[in-house]
Amino acid sequence: NEQVSTIQIESSAAPLPCPVRSVQDSDQSMLIAIKSLVESLVGKNDTIAKRNDQIEQQNAQIFQQNCMIELENAALVKKIDAMDSIFCSINSQQFSAAKDYVATPSFTFEPVKTIKQLIELERKLNDESYRSELVAWLIFNVVGKNSQKRMSSCLDVLFSRELLINCTWTGMNRDKTKKAALREQRNILSLFKAIGTTPQQKVDDRRVTKFFIQKLKGAKERFLVYKKIEKNHQKHKDGITIIAADSSNIVEQNDTESVDDSESEVTFEVEILQ
Repeated sequence: NEQVSTIQIESSAAPLPCPVRSVQDSDQSMLIAIKSLVESLVGKNDTIAKRNDQIEQQNAQIFQQNCMIELENAALVKKIDAMDSIFCSINSQQFSAAKDYVATPSFTFEPVKTIKQLIELERKLNDESYRSELVAWLIFNVVGKNSQKRMSSCLDVLFSRELLINCTWTGMNRDKTKKAALREQRNILSLFKAIGTTPQQKVDDRRVTKFFIQKLKGAKERFLVYKKIEKNHQKHKDGITIIAADSSNIVEQNDTESVDDSESEVTFEVEILQ
């Protein structure tokens, strides 16, 4: 029997190492990247959620504001309707008064100058027909669109500036002297409420009181200013008259000189003919 011997052959090549650690590092880096991406997405999602909450809150606020605007618009519509009704009422009253005035075109009114005339006017206004005529007359003579200007214009056509110096709202002056109390002239005050009322604003007792207190407070100063302006205007007017008179004299003098010249020429011609 032949024996076969087994010979072990050792390989001279070294065994290849397995790259286990590099694979683990790569997996760990990938996990870190994925984790970072997930965290970023979660952060963005939270930001989007917060913005959505803010948008919802803003929408809720806008809805509330729209509701408030609708309520305000409804209130404005009611006020406009009320003003329209007041305007129609005022127009009808003024038209009626104006129609009465057209029926009596001879009605005239002179500004009140004395306290006696003021008391007499207050008494006359108890007569409804006289009051209607005066209201209609004021409608045609008062100017201004707002309440303040209309009442100021009414004051100018009803009262002289001299009278206002002798009037106060309460009837007492700073030096304790007694003057005419306009607050007691109820019929006259009602005229200012009627004339001062416009479609945009209704004049009440409080507004009339404030108006007269302001006007009467500076009545003396305004009177002095008015007198100064009137005096200067008269001086200016007189100056123009004097200049006009002087110029007419110059014209007459020139005419006389021209006549004298013509006469001398005629005389000279006669002498030559002779």
